[in-house]
Amino acid sequence: MSTAERIYTAGDILELESRGESYELVGGRLLETGMSQESNWVGFRIAHLIQVLLDRERLGWIFTADHPFDLFGDGSSIRKPDVAFLSNARLPEGPGDTGITTAVPDLAVEVVSPNDRVSDLKVKLEEYFSAGISLVWVVHPEVRQILVHIGGNRTPVVLTETDTLTGGDVLPGFAVPVADIFPPRSVGGDAA
Repeated sequence: MSTAERIYTAGDILELESRGESYELVGGRLLETGMSQESNWVGFRIAHLIQVLLDRERLGWIFTADHPFDLFGDGSSIRKPDVAFLSNARLPEGPGDTGITTAVPDLAVEVVSPNDRVSDLKVKLEEYFSAGISLVWVVHPEVRQILVHIGGNRTPVVLTETDTLTGGDVLPGFAVPVADIFPPRSVGGDAA
């Protein structure tokens, strides 16, 4: 006798969220989410830097890793980018209170943690491209690099600490040195 694997839904995601649990949903399967301390810090830093621009320019809305997006509007893929930006054009009324946003972000940022699997990240990126996300930044704190995918291009532009990260057409006016996104190299203050 075989036991059928449970198929989860968007409603299950909301129920788990109400209990403080964080999951994404892919093809009816739950995927637990979580970030390392450094990845969490980098994600917050990126969100803050974007918010500074949004406070000035009123281009749209910023969301962090705890906010779910129904990428295809049918409940089949509910993802939580570590940082997401939605322009006013895609979210003209501002964020609602339904819990899951069905508008597709203009920008999705994934900050890679040591426990992230490359295969899972590839699947997530393919979903982002298929959903029509215009700009994807994959941030690698360990090597202090950012991979920039523009317009669904699977071949990214690789930025290092000597480069500047820009928002292009998605976030006009956003320009930050890549080095400013990562924590200082000697956080604990080495004794001289």
